[in-house]
Amino acid sequence: MDLKNIPPEILGLILGQLAVLQDETCVDQYGEVMLTDLRNARLVCRQWNALASEHLFRAIPLLHNPQDETFASWNAAVDSEMVQKLARVAEIYSGPHHGRYTDMWKDRGFQVWNSWEAGEWKEFQQAISRLADLPNLHEVYICFYEMCEGFEHGQDPDHWPSGQEKVEVRSTRLHTLRHVFRAMRQHKARYGTIRTLSIENWANHPLPELILSDDFQSFVKDITTLRLRVAEETNEDVEDWEYELNYIERQTFEPFLQNQFLPLFADQLTSLHLGFNQCWGTAPGTFDGSGLHFPNLKHLHLFQFAIAHDDHFDWVLRQTSLERLHLNQCGIASRLYLEDEKIQRWGVKTHDWRSNPPLSTEDWHEKPHAYDGTWAAVFDKIRTSLGQLVDFQIATCEDLCNPFVTPDPAPMYPDPNSCYAIGYRYLWFDGGMNIPWCNEGDRQLILDEDSDLEDRVQEREKGDINAWEELMQVIRERRARKIMR
Repeated sequence: MDLKNIPPEILGLILGQLAVLQDETCVDQYGEVMLTDLRNARLVCRQWNALASEHLFRAIPLLHNPQDETFASWNAAVDSEMVQKLARVAEIYSGPHHGRYTDMWKDRGFQVWNSWEAGEWKEFQQAISRLADLPNLHEVYICFYEMCEGFEHGQDPDHWPSGQEKVEVRSTRLHTLRHVFRAMRQHKARYGTIRTLSIENWANHPLPELILSDDFQSFVKDITTLRLRVAEETNEDVEDWEYELNYIERQTFEPFLQNQFLPLFADQLTSLHLGFNQCWGTAPGTFDGSGLHFPNLKHLHLFQFAIAHDDHFDWVLRQTSLERLHLNQCGIASRLYLEDEKIQRWGVKTHDWRSNPPLSTEDWHEKPHAYDGTWAAVFDKIRTSLGQLVDFQIATCEDLCNPFVTPDPAPMYPDPNSCYAIGYRYLWFDGGMNIPWCNEGDRQLILDEDSDLEDRVQEREKGDINAWEELMQVIRERRARKIMR
Protein backbone atom coordinates (compact mmCIF):
# COMPACT_ATOMS: atom_id res chain seq x y z
CA MET A 1 0.00 0.00 0.00
CA ASP A 2 1.27 3.44 -0.93
CA LEU A 3 1.86 5.79 2.01
CA LYS A 4 -0.61 8.22 0.49
CA ASN A 5 -3.35 5.62 0.83
CA ILE A 6 -2.80 4.88 4.52
CA PRO A 7 -5.73 6.15 6.60
CA PRO A 8 -4.76 9.17 8.73
CA GLU A 9 -5.61 7.30 11.94
CA ILE A 10 -3.13 4.52 11.10
CA LEU A 11 -0.48 6.94 9.87
CA GLY A 12 -0.79 8.91 13.10
CA LEU A 13 -0.12 5.76 15.14
CA ILE A 14 2.93 4.99 13.01
CA LEU A 15 4.38 8.47 13.42
CA GLY A 16 3.84 8.24 17.15
CA GLN A 17 6.40 5.44 17.25
CA LEU A 18 9.09 7.95 16.28
CA ALA A 19 9.15 9.15 19.88
CA VAL A 20 11.64 6.49 20.96
CA LEU A 21 12.77 6.20 24.58
CA GLN A 22 16.36 7.32 24.90
CA ASP A 23 16.79 5.68 28.31
CA GLU A 24 14.49 2.77 29.09
CA THR A 25 15.32 2.97 32.82
CA CYS A 26 13.91 6.50 33.05
CA VAL A 27 10.91 6.52 35.41
CA ASP A 28 9.33 9.78 34.29
CA GLN A 29 5.81 9.46 32.96
CA TYR A 30 6.80 9.62 29.32
CA GLY A 31 10.51 8.91 29.70
CA GLU A 32 13.27 10.99 28.18
CA VAL A 33 12.52 10.77 24.48
CA MET A 34 14.38 11.53 21.30
CA LEU A 35 12.12 13.85 19.33
CA THR A 36 14.44 14.57 16.40
CA ASP A 37 12.75 12.09 14.06
CA LEU A 38 9.31 13.32 15.08
CA ARG A 39 10.32 16.91 14.36
CA ASN A 40 11.74 15.90 10.98
CA ALA A 41 8.50 14.11 10.12
CA ARG A 42 6.70 17.45 10.31
CA LEU A 43 8.76 18.64 7.32
CA VAL A 44 7.49 15.96 4.92
CA CYS A 45 4.10 17.41 4.06
CA ARG A 46 1.14 19.18 5.60
CA GLN A 47 -0.57 15.94 6.60
CA TRP A 48 2.54 14.60 8.34
CA ASN A 49 3.05 17.96 10.01
CA ALA A 50 -0.44 17.85 11.49
CA LEU A 51 -0.20 14.23 12.64
CA ALA A 52 3.34 14.47 14.05
CA SER A 53 2.49 17.68 15.89
CA GLU A 54 -0.26 15.89 17.79
CA HIS A 55 2.38 13.62 19.34
CA LEU A 56 5.04 16.30 19.69
CA PHE A 57 2.87 18.72 21.65
CA ARG A 58 0.54 16.30 23.43
CA ALA A 59 2.51 16.61 26.69
CA ILE A 60 4.37 19.76 27.67
CA PRO A 61 6.77 19.79 30.65
CA LEU A 62 7.42 22.59 33.12
CA LEU A 63 11.14 22.02 33.69
CA HIS A 64 13.73 23.67 35.93
CA ASN A 65 16.79 24.94 34.12
CA PRO A 66 19.55 27.09 35.69
CA GLN A 67 19.77 28.94 32.35
CA ASP A 68 16.01 29.63 32.31
CA GLU A 69 15.17 30.92 35.76
CA THR A 70 12.05 32.74 34.53
CA PHE A 71 10.66 29.62 32.80
CA ALA A 72 10.65 31.48 29.49
CA SER A 73 10.57 28.25 27.45
CA TRP A 74 7.44 27.06 29.25
CA ASN A 75 5.72 30.42 28.91
CA ALA A 76 6.55 30.59 25.21
CA ALA A 77 5.12 27.11 24.69
CA VAL A 78 1.89 27.98 26.50
CA ASP A 79 1.58 31.15 24.41
CA SER A 80 1.80 29.11 21.20
CA GLU A 81 -1.52 28.70 19.42
CA MET A 82 -0.56 25.18 18.32
CA VAL A 83 0.35 24.09 21.87
CA GLN A 84 -2.88 25.50 23.23
CA LYS A 85 -4.75 23.47 20.64
CA LEU A 86 -2.84 20.18 21.02
CA ALA A 87 -1.62 19.99 24.63
CA ARG A 88 -3.48 17.32 26.59
CA VAL A 89 -1.04 16.67 29.44
CA ALA A 90 0.89 19.15 31.59
CA GLU A 91 3.91 17.76 33.44
CA ILE A 92 4.92 19.80 36.50
CA TYR A 93 8.34 19.05 37.98
CA SER A 94 8.79 20.43 41.47
CA GLY A 95 12.55 20.87 41.09
CA PRO A 96 15.54 20.07 38.85
CA HIS A 97 15.19 16.28 38.98
CA HIS A 98 13.59 15.58 35.62
CA GLY A 99 16.38 14.01 33.60
CA ARG A 100 19.84 12.55 33.44
CA TYR A 101 21.41 16.00 33.05
CA THR A 102 19.77 17.62 36.07
CA ASP A 103 20.73 17.34 39.71
CA MET A 104 18.28 18.13 42.51
CA TRP A 105 20.80 19.59 44.92
CA LYS A 106 23.35 21.04 42.49
CA ASP A 107 21.04 22.73 40.01
CA ARG A 108 18.68 24.42 42.45
CA GLY A 109 19.66 27.94 43.41
CA PHE A 110 20.35 28.30 47.12
CA GLN A 111 18.64 31.66 47.56
CA VAL A 112 15.71 30.74 45.33
CA TRP A 113 15.14 27.48 47.16
CA ASN A 114 15.33 29.13 50.58
CA SER A 115 12.69 31.60 49.45
CA TRP A 116 10.55 28.75 48.10
CA GLU A 117 10.66 27.02 51.49
CA ALA A 118 8.94 30.15 52.79
CA GLY A 119 6.45 30.05 49.91
CA GLU A 120 8.01 32.78 47.79
CA TRP A 121 8.96 32.01 44.18
CA LYS A 122 7.02 34.33 41.92
CA GLU A 123 8.37 32.96 38.64
CA PHE A 124 7.52 29.33 39.44
CA GLN A 125 4.13 30.23 40.89
CA GLN A 126 3.27 32.22 37.78
CA ALA A 127 4.44 29.39 35.52
CA ILE A 128 2.22 26.89 37.36
CA SER A 129 -0.77 29.23 37.11
CA ARG A 130 -0.56 29.04 33.33
CA LEU A 131 -2.14 25.60 33.44
CA ALA A 132 -5.35 27.60 33.27
CA ASP A 133 -4.33 28.86 29.80
CA LEU A 134 -4.38 25.39 28.19
CA PRO A 135 -7.99 24.87 27.08
CA ASN A 136 -7.77 21.20 26.04
CA LEU A 137 -5.88 19.90 29.05
CA HIS A 138 -7.22 16.63 30.46
CA GLU A 139 -4.32 15.44 32.65
CA VAL A 140 -1.97 17.01 35.18
CA TYR A 141 1.14 15.08 36.18
CA ILE A 142 3.16 16.27 39.20
CA CYS A 143 6.60 14.79 39.84
CA PHE A 144 8.50 15.30 43.10
CA TYR A 145 12.00 14.21 44.01
CA GLU A 146 12.11 10.66 45.36
CA MET A 147 13.94 11.61 48.58
CA CYS A 148 11.84 13.40 51.19
CA GLU A 149 12.17 14.47 54.82
CA GLY A 150 10.07 13.21 57.71
CA PHE A 151 7.89 15.37 59.91
CA GLU A 152 10.26 15.19 62.89
CA HIS A 153 13.27 16.16 60.81
CA GLY A 154 11.43 19.08 59.29
CA GLN A 155 10.62 20.41 62.76
CA ASP A 156 14.06 19.89 64.31
CA PRO A 157 17.08 20.56 62.07
CA ASP A 158 19.38 19.12 64.77
CA HIS A 159 18.00 15.68 63.91
CA TRP A 160 18.16 15.91 60.14
CA PRO A 161 19.53 12.76 58.50
CA SER A 162 22.85 12.85 56.73
CA GLY A 163 22.45 14.13 53.20
CA GLN A 164 19.52 16.33 54.27
CA GLU A 165 20.50 18.86 51.64
CA LYS A 166 19.71 16.14 49.09
CA VAL A 167 16.03 15.85 49.97
CA GLU A 168 13.03 17.82 48.82
CA VAL A 169 11.59 19.27 51.99
CA ARG A 170 7.99 19.16 53.14
CA SER A 171 7.29 22.88 52.75
CA THR A 172 8.29 23.15 49.08
CA ARG A 173 6.23 20.07 48.24
CA LEU A 174 3.20 21.64 49.89
CA HIS A 175 3.68 24.94 48.06
CA THR A 176 3.88 23.12 44.72
CA LEU A 177 0.73 21.11 45.43
CA ARG A 178 -1.22 24.15 46.58
CA HIS A 179 -0.37 26.16 43.47
CA VAL A 180 -1.08 23.28 41.09
CA PHE A 181 -4.44 22.61 42.73
CA ARG A 182 -5.27 26.31 42.54
CA ALA A 183 -4.43 26.34 38.83
CA MET A 184 -6.61 23.25 38.27
CA ARG A 185 -9.50 25.06 39.94
CA GLN A 186 -8.96 28.08 37.68
CA HIS A 187 -8.78 25.82 34.62
CA LYS A 188 -12.13 24.27 35.53
CA ALA A 189 -13.72 27.70 35.84
CA ARG A 190 -12.46 28.73 32.38
CA TYR A 191 -12.48 25.61 30.24
CA GLY A 192 -13.93 22.64 32.09
CA THR A 193 -12.70 19.62 33.97
CA ILE A 194 -9.37 17.84 34.12
CA ARG A 195 -10.03 14.10 34.35
CA THR A 196 -6.64 12.59 35.24
CA LEU A 197 -4.39 13.42 38.19
CA SER A 198 -0.97 11.76 38.43
CA ILE A 199 1.40 12.36 41.34
CA GLU A 200 4.79 10.67 41.48
CA ASN A 201 6.81 10.56 44.71
CA TRP A 202 4.09 12.08 46.91
CA ALA A 203 5.76 12.21 50.34
CA ASN A 204 4.06 9.94 52.90
CA HIS A 205 2.76 12.81 55.03
CA PRO A 206 -0.94 12.90 55.92
CA LEU A 207 -2.29 16.20 54.59
CA PRO A 208 -5.90 16.50 55.76
CA GLU A 209 -5.81 20.30 55.57
CA LEU A 210 -4.74 20.17 51.91
CA ILE A 211 -7.39 17.74 50.70
CA LEU A 212 -10.09 19.69 52.53
CA SER A 213 -9.07 22.97 50.88
CA ASP A 214 -11.50 24.71 48.54
CA ASP A 215 -9.07 24.35 45.64
CA PHE A 216 -8.78 20.57 45.98
CA GLN A 217 -12.46 20.05 46.68
CA SER A 218 -13.37 22.04 43.57
CA PHE A 219 -12.09 19.37 41.18
CA VAL A 220 -11.69 16.10 43.13
CA LYS A 221 -15.10 14.82 42.01
CA ASP A 222 -14.08 15.32 38.37
CA ILE A 223 -11.09 12.96 38.53
CA THR A 224 -11.76 9.61 36.85
CA THR A 225 -8.14 8.41 36.65
CA LEU A 226 -5.81 8.66 39.64
CA ARG A 227 -2.16 7.63 39.56
CA LEU A 228 -0.30 7.84 42.85
CA ARG A 229 3.21 6.71 43.77
CA VAL A 230 4.28 7.38 47.36
CA ALA A 231 7.83 8.08 48.58
CA GLU A 232 9.14 7.34 52.08
CA GLU A 233 11.74 9.20 54.12
CA THR A 234 15.26 7.87 53.64
CA ASN A 235 18.74 8.24 55.04
CA GLU A 236 22.04 7.83 53.23
CA ASP A 237 23.97 6.77 56.33
CA VAL A 238 24.52 3.32 54.87
CA GLU A 239 25.49 2.05 51.44
CA ASP A 240 21.84 1.24 50.74
CA TRP A 241 19.23 3.76 51.77
CA GLU A 242 17.98 3.29 55.29
CA TYR A 243 14.22 3.27 55.56
CA GLU A 244 13.31 4.54 59.02
CA LEU A 245 10.42 2.39 60.21
CA ASN A 246 9.89 4.36 63.40
CA TYR A 247 9.08 7.69 61.76
CA ILE A 248 5.51 8.54 62.64
CA GLU A 249 4.41 9.04 59.02
CA ARG A 250 5.31 5.41 58.29
CA GLN A 251 2.49 4.45 60.66
CA THR A 252 -0.08 7.16 59.89
CA PHE A 253 -0.01 7.72 56.14
CA GLU A 254 -1.57 4.46 54.99
CA PRO A 255 -4.61 4.88 57.29
CA PHE A 256 -4.91 8.46 55.97
CA LEU A 257 -4.75 7.16 52.41
CA GLN A 258 -7.41 4.54 53.08
CA ASN A 259 -9.82 6.48 55.27
CA GLN A 260 -9.54 10.09 54.09
CA PHE A 261 -7.85 10.47 50.70
CA LEU A 262 -9.10 7.67 48.44
CA PRO A 263 -12.78 7.91 49.51
CA LEU A 264 -12.88 11.41 48.01
CA PHE A 265 -12.40 9.89 44.54
CA ALA A 266 -14.40 6.70 45.06
CA ASP A 267 -17.71 7.40 43.33
CA GLN A 268 -16.42 8.48 39.93
CA LEU A 269 -13.01 6.74 39.66
CA THR A 270 -12.66 4.37 36.69
CA SER A 271 -8.89 3.81 36.83
CA LEU A 272 -6.60 3.68 39.88
CA HIS A 273 -2.83 3.18 39.86
CA LEU A 274 -1.51 2.94 43.41
CA GLY A 275 1.78 2.02 45.03
CA PHE A 276 4.80 2.98 47.12
CA ASN A 277 8.53 3.01 46.50
CA GLN A 278 8.77 0.25 49.13
CA CYS A 279 6.43 -2.61 50.04
CA TRP A 280 3.35 -1.35 51.84
CA GLY A 281 0.09 -2.44 53.40
CA THR A 282 1.42 -4.64 56.23
CA ALA A 283 3.97 -2.90 58.47
CA PRO A 284 4.70 -0.47 59.98
CA GLY A 285 1.59 1.10 58.46
CA THR A 286 -1.53 -0.92 57.69
CA PHE A 287 -3.74 -0.74 54.61
CA ASP A 288 -6.50 -3.34 54.30
CA GLY A 289 -8.96 -1.36 52.19
CA SER A 290 -11.76 -1.60 54.73
CA GLY A 291 -14.69 0.56 53.67
CA LEU A 292 -13.29 1.31 50.21
CA HIS A 293 -15.77 0.85 47.38
CA PHE A 294 -15.26 2.08 43.83
CA PRO A 295 -18.54 1.34 42.02
CA ASN A 296 -17.26 2.42 38.58
CA LEU A 297 -13.67 1.16 38.75
CA LYS A 298 -12.61 -0.67 35.58
CA HIS A 299 -8.81 -0.73 35.93
CA LEU A 300 -6.75 -1.26 39.09
CA HIS A 301 -2.95 -1.24 38.97
CA LEU A 302 -1.31 -2.07 42.31
CA PHE A 303 2.44 -2.15 42.82
CA GLN A 304 4.58 -3.18 45.80
CA PHE A 305 1.49 -4.20 47.83
CA ALA A 306 2.32 -6.83 50.48
CA ILE A 307 -0.41 -9.32 51.40
CA ALA A 308 -0.15 -10.69 54.95
CA HIS A 309 -3.64 -11.95 55.89
CA ASP A 310 -6.34 -14.13 54.36
CA ASP A 311 -8.66 -11.12 54.02
CA HIS A 312 -5.95 -8.61 53.06
CA PHE A 313 -6.83 -8.72 49.36
CA ASP A 314 -10.60 -8.72 49.90
CA TRP A 315 -10.88 -4.98 49.28
CA VAL A 316 -9.74 -5.62 45.70
CA LEU A 317 -12.15 -8.53 45.29
CA ARG A 318 -15.04 -6.28 46.35
CA GLN A 319 -14.49 -4.10 43.27
CA THR A 320 -16.66 -6.35 41.10
CA SER A 321 -16.75 -3.86 38.21
CA LEU A 322 -13.04 -4.49 37.50
CA GLU A 323 -12.14 -5.48 33.95
CA ARG A 324 -8.35 -5.04 34.24
CA LEU A 325 -6.18 -5.93 37.23
CA HIS A 326 -2.40 -5.44 37.15
CA LEU A 327 -0.22 -6.52 40.08
CA ASN A 328 3.37 -5.37 39.69
CA GLN A 329 5.95 -6.43 42.27
CA CYS A 330 3.20 -7.34 44.72
CA GLY A 331 3.98 -10.18 47.10
CA ILE A 332 2.77 -12.36 49.93
CA ALA A 333 4.58 -11.85 53.25
CA SER A 334 5.40 -15.44 54.15
CA ARG A 335 7.79 -14.70 57.02
CA LEU A 336 7.80 -11.68 59.34
CA TYR A 337 10.24 -10.76 62.11
CA LEU A 338 8.71 -8.34 64.60
CA GLU A 339 9.09 -7.71 68.31
CA ASP A 340 5.88 -7.73 70.34
CA GLU A 341 6.61 -4.14 71.37
CA LYS A 342 6.70 -2.99 67.73
CA ILE A 343 3.54 -4.90 66.89
CA GLN A 344 1.74 -3.09 69.70
CA ARG A 345 3.26 0.35 69.03
CA TRP A 346 2.66 0.24 65.29
CA GLY A 347 -0.76 -1.39 65.59
CA VAL A 348 0.22 -4.23 63.26
CA LYS A 349 -2.51 -6.77 62.61
CA THR A 350 -1.37 -10.35 63.30
CA HIS A 351 -4.44 -12.47 62.57
CA ASP A 352 -3.65 -15.50 60.39
CA TRP A 353 -0.02 -15.42 61.58
CA ARG A 354 1.61 -18.19 63.55
CA SER A 355 4.72 -18.15 65.69
CA ASN A 356 7.66 -19.66 63.90
CA PRO A 357 10.69 -21.29 65.56
CA PRO A 358 13.93 -19.50 64.62
CA LEU A 359 16.56 -21.24 62.55
CA SER A 360 20.12 -21.40 63.83
CA THR A 361 21.12 -18.59 61.46
CA GLU A 362 18.46 -16.32 62.97
CA ASP A 363 20.22 -14.81 65.96
CA TRP A 364 18.52 -11.39 65.82
CA HIS A 365 16.07 -10.16 68.44
CA GLU A 366 12.98 -9.85 66.26
CA LYS A 367 10.35 -12.52 66.93
CA PRO A 368 9.70 -14.77 63.91
CA HIS A 369 6.18 -15.15 62.54
CA ALA A 370 4.89 -17.01 59.51
CA TYR A 371 1.93 -16.51 57.24
CA ASP A 372 0.87 -19.51 55.15
CA GLY A 373 -1.10 -17.66 52.49
CA THR A 374 -0.40 -18.58 48.88
CA TRP A 375 -0.81 -17.04 45.47
CA ALA A 376 -2.92 -20.07 44.57
CA ALA A 377 -5.54 -18.91 47.07
CA VAL A 378 -5.37 -15.34 45.71
CA PHE A 379 -5.71 -16.51 42.10
CA ASP A 380 -8.72 -18.68 43.01
CA LYS A 381 -10.44 -15.74 44.70
CA ILE A 382 -9.78 -13.50 41.71
CA ARG A 383 -11.25 -16.14 39.39
CA THR A 384 -14.43 -16.60 41.41
CA SER A 385 -14.98 -13.02 42.64
CA LEU A 386 -14.18 -10.75 39.68
CA GLY A 387 -16.62 -11.91 37.04
CA GLN A 388 -15.97 -8.98 34.66
CA LEU A 389 -12.17 -9.39 34.59
CA VAL A 390 -10.78 -9.84 31.06
CA ASP A 391 -7.19 -8.63 31.60
CA PHE A 392 -4.98 -9.85 34.44
CA GLN A 393 -1.24 -9.28 34.72
CA ILE A 394 1.25 -10.10 37.42
CA ALA A 395 4.87 -9.08 37.07
CA THR A 396 8.03 -9.23 39.15
CA CYS A 397 9.99 -6.95 36.83
CA GLU A 398 11.16 -3.81 38.64
CA ASP A 399 10.85 -1.70 35.50
CA LEU A 400 7.10 -2.33 35.51
CA CYS A 401 6.40 -1.28 39.11
CA ASN A 402 5.96 2.33 38.05
CA PRO A 403 2.31 3.35 37.58
CA PHE A 404 3.38 5.96 35.02
CA VAL A 405 4.85 3.37 32.65
CA THR A 406 2.43 1.41 30.49
CA PRO A 407 3.14 -2.33 30.85
CA ASP A 408 3.30 -4.85 28.05
CA PRO A 409 -0.28 -5.82 27.16
CA ALA A 410 0.57 -9.53 27.24
CA PRO A 411 0.01 -11.30 30.59
CA MET A 412 3.31 -11.67 32.40
CA TYR A 413 4.28 -14.39 34.82
CA PRO A 414 7.62 -15.82 35.96
CA ASP A 415 8.92 -18.88 34.14
CA PRO A 416 7.20 -21.86 35.83
CA ASN A 417 10.49 -23.72 35.67
CA SER A 418 12.34 -21.05 37.62
CA CYS A 419 12.23 -21.54 41.41
CA TYR A 420 14.19 -18.29 41.73
CA ALA A 421 11.43 -16.34 40.00
CA ILE A 422 8.74 -18.07 42.05
CA GLY A 423 10.49 -16.96 45.25
CA TYR A 424 10.23 -13.38 44.12
CA ARG A 425 6.46 -13.47 44.55
CA TYR A 426 6.87 -14.13 48.28
CA LEU A 427 8.35 -11.62 50.73
CA TRP A 428 10.11 -11.58 54.08
CA PHE A 429 9.89 -8.66 56.49
CA ASP A 430 12.48 -7.98 59.20
CA GLY A 431 11.74 -5.08 61.55
CA GLY A 432 15.37 -5.03 62.69
CA MET A 433 16.98 -4.46 59.28
CA ASN A 434 17.85 -1.17 57.59
CA ILE A 435 15.86 -2.24 54.54
CA PRO A 436 13.12 -4.42 56.03
CA TRP A 437 11.62 -6.09 52.97
CA CYS A 438 13.31 -8.66 50.80
CA ASN A 439 12.22 -11.34 48.38
CA GLU A 440 12.09 -14.90 49.59
CA GLY A 441 14.45 -15.79 46.77
CA ASP A 442 17.10 -13.61 48.44
CA ARG A 443 17.16 -15.82 51.55
CA GLN A 444 18.75 -18.83 49.88
CA LEU A 445 21.07 -19.36 52.88
CA ILE A 446 18.10 -20.14 55.13
CA LEU A 447 16.37 -22.18 52.45
CA ASP A 448 19.50 -24.30 52.14
CA GLU A 449 19.54 -24.90 55.90
CA ASP A 450 15.85 -25.79 56.27
CA SER A 451 15.15 -28.62 53.82
CA ASP A 452 11.52 -28.86 54.94
CA LEU A 453 11.00 -25.23 54.00
CA GLU A 454 12.46 -25.89 50.57
CA ASP A 455 10.02 -28.80 50.08
CA ARG A 456 7.13 -26.58 51.11
CA VAL A 457 8.25 -23.92 48.65
CA GLN A 458 8.29 -26.45 45.81
CA GLU A 459 4.86 -27.79 46.73
CA ARG A 460 3.49 -24.27 46.97
CA GLU A 461 4.89 -23.50 43.54
CA LYS A 462 2.88 -26.30 41.94
CA GLY A 463 -0.34 -25.01 43.44
CA ASP A 464 0.41 -21.45 42.35
CA ILE A 465 1.01 -22.46 38.74
CA ASN A 466 -2.11 -24.63 38.56
CA ALA A 467 -4.29 -21.84 40.01
CA TRP A 468 -2.69 -19.34 37.63
CA GLU A 469 -3.46 -21.52 34.62
CA GLU A 470 -7.08 -21.97 35.72
CA LEU A 471 -7.48 -18.21 36.15
CA MET A 472 -5.96 -17.41 32.77
CA GLN A 473 -8.12 -20.01 31.04
CA VAL A 474 -11.26 -18.39 32.46
CA ILE A 475 -10.03 -14.93 31.39
CA ARG A 476 -9.27 -16.13 27.87
CA GLU A 477 -12.78 -17.57 27.59
CA ARG A 478 -14.33 -14.32 28.82
CA ARG A 479 -12.27 -12.32 26.37
CA ALA A 480 -13.32 -14.56 23.49
CA ARG A 481 -17.00 -14.22 24.41
CA LYS A 482 -16.61 -10.44 24.59
CA ILE A 483 -15.10 -10.35 21.09
CA MET A 484 -17.92 -12.49 19.70
CA ARG A 485 -20.63 -10.14 20.95
